[in-house]
Amino acid sequence: MWLLEYSFLAAAVTLPALAGAQSLTYPVGPPTERPLSRFSDCAANPTAYWVSQEFKNEDGHTGVDLAPCASADSEVRAIAPGTIVNKYGACPNGSCSLKSKCGLGGFGNFVLIKHQVNNTDYYALYAHLSAGSVTAKGILKPVNSGEPIGKLGCTGKATAKHLHFAV
Repeated sequence: MWLLEYSFLAAAVTLPALAGAQSLTYPVGPPTERPLSRFSDCAANPTAYWVSQEFKNEDGHTGVDLAPCASADSEVRAIAPGTIVNKYGACPNGSCSLKSKCGLGGFGNFVLIKHQVNNTDYYALYAHLSAGSVTAKGILKPVNSGEPIGKLGCTGKATAKHLHFAV
């Protein structure tokens, strides 16, 4: 259910309502603060994040892009407890372009985590992470909700620093 919160961030639903008793956190910005829906809202909140591209499966964009406002923190966190099932960190910073094939499917540096929320397994992809920032934890190692797993970057098929998040 919380997949809808991330895929369509414009929905008026909060994480606690979707998660029930389980604690979830947003992957970037303040852990309990929803990303802004428009860049123009950044002027009033320069430490926030905004939705730079929403879920649009018809054009192949199967996640949501979260970009920083002016001075937003660049830390990317796990949204819930889970297990790392795949990761890649060999793309150099500045390797982003729409023609880049660095990283699996052009995702650049990424971490894929299997989260269990309300007894259901979900796989979350955190992509375009900065070079050298991908968690040192190995495959099949656990992560906690809110635990840092990387930093925002511009690696792979991208045009600017952001987090591509998909469930």
